[in-house]
Amino acid sequence: MDKKFGKYSEEQWEAMLAAMREERFGGERITEELEPLIKEFFVCETKKRDGGLELSFMNGQKFLLKASEIK
Repeated sequence: MDKKFGKYSEEQWEAMLAAMREERFGGERITEELEPLIKEFFVCETKKRDGGLELSFMNGQKFLLKASEIK
């Protein structure tokens, strides 16, 4: 049985601590990491474009997803 630390399990605490130690990253990395999830969920072609991710759907629609840090 997992130990509980407040409302979080030990595994959740370890994941949160690892995330806090992670180096800073840009929005392009977010779109790169989302690409496999988008391909799994939508039937579309994807390609990197203009610092983002272009989605081309079978009905002719196209979208450009971009992520940027806000401060």
